[in-house]
Amino acid sequence: MKNILNRILIFLIVASPCIKVTAQLNPSPSQYFFNQIVQSVAATGLKDATRLDMSFRNVVPNSFFGSPVNQYVTVQSQLSNGAGVGLQFNSDNAGLLTRNRVLGSYALDLSKGSTRVRLGAGLGILMSRINNKNGTLLRGDLNDPAIAEFNQQKMDIDGTLGLMIETEKGLQLLVSLPSIGSIQQFSKFSAVNYTVLNTMVKKRFNLGQGGNEYVKGMSSIEPILGYRLIKGQGGVIDAGVFLNFQEWIGFTAMYHTNSEYAFGINIPHKDRFMFNFTYNTGKVYTKNYMSVGGTLEGHLMIKLAGSK
Repeated sequence: MKNILNRILIFLIVASPCIKVTAQLNPSPSQYFFNQIVQSVAATGLKDATRLDMSFRNVVPNSFFGSPVNQYVTVQSQLSNGAGVGLQFNSDNAGLLTRNRVLGSYALDLSKGSTRVRLGAGLGILMSRINNKNGTLLRGDLNDPAIAEFNQQKMDIDGTLGLMIETEKGLQLLVSLPSIGSIQQFSKFSAVNYTVLNTMVKKRFNLGQGGNEYVKGMSSIEPILGYRLIKGQGGVIDAGVFLNFQEWIGFTAMYHTNSEYAFGINIPHKDRFMFNFTYNTGKVYTKNYMSVGGTLEGHLMIKLAGSK
């Protein structure tokens, strides 16, 4: 009987929308404004610089054991021909399930004239495991063969494709097929509620030049509009804005049509470091469907080399 119950539990973890903690979480807020390589690999090496980005997101203020934790680390650099190379590491933990993904990416610059066109592709591996520390979450036989079978599955090959188009006037379009491999087609333990299409359009509008000797630079406002097609849920529209005050401090706001909001503050430092903190009101629920709070993301960018 325990074996049957554990098999049912595993099925619910990896193949149904009952795990609301993962389905409820929107993508990392920082990818919309500050780290577009996560949004689309076509943006790999977009800037003439080598940079490192790190992000950590967790449930606040009432985190609980097994609450969702999302982390990513990316490194990217532009090559001499305008192309770019990058490396991403993503880790998602929610309840019993841990998914780690390592992805290398390459973007080719096909620009001609005033319109910038970039194509990107990524290839990597994805590994899913049941993580049951001290047997706290799993109720049943820890030696059940179904659990061992899940944890012994091989790493899956995963990939992504992306397109970026930027006009002479600065209108930017990003399109991405985030995962074209393991989870959807080839894994024995398939999943639902994954994104099959990700699009975003954005444009920066300059507001004026700063005159204060301590606060220099151009103030700007940058609205974005995105659309995500999610398997098992349909489409979600993302709308947001980034207000940059003379490259001294910035503010972000996001609205998602699944009734979630996000608000953030951005603090750059001497064009070498950038800190961003974003709170997302999206609810995470316990098994008794009690709301326990939204999520807070901390994002750090370090420019290792290159110009602005």
